[in-house]
Amino acid sequence: MKPKLIDSTRPASKKGRLIIIDGAKGGVGKSLVGSFYASAVLSQGTSLTLIESDQANPDVTRRFQHHTGVVLTDLSDRDGWISLLEALETIESRDIVMPMPAGLNNIGEIQELLGLTLA
Repeated sequence: MKPKLIDSTRPASKKGRLIIIDGAKGGVGKSLVGSFYASAVLSQGTSLTLIESDQANPDVTRRFQHHTGVVLTDLSDRDGWISLLEALETIESRDIVMPMPAGLNNIGEIQELLGLTLA
């Protein structure tokens, strides 16, 4: 199973993108794809924030914490989702990259919720 890349345009006031990388299983390359995308964006001098939502393996944080903003969040419960939504409203960088942890279902519903929150 390959990771899915979901590109969701952010509101005109932010003029950027929310990139969600999802895959049903661990080890399919979500963090790798997110890291490649983040590296490409940063190499162009574009502002970027990474959302680290994989508490079991926070490798995105380890790679980028000294190069760009990283927001840590735990999506295993309702409070984690609420803190994520609050954090998304305050991020000023143009692009946001969010590799999702393994095992989350209904990514379409999550994308819709995030789109409504950022609108």
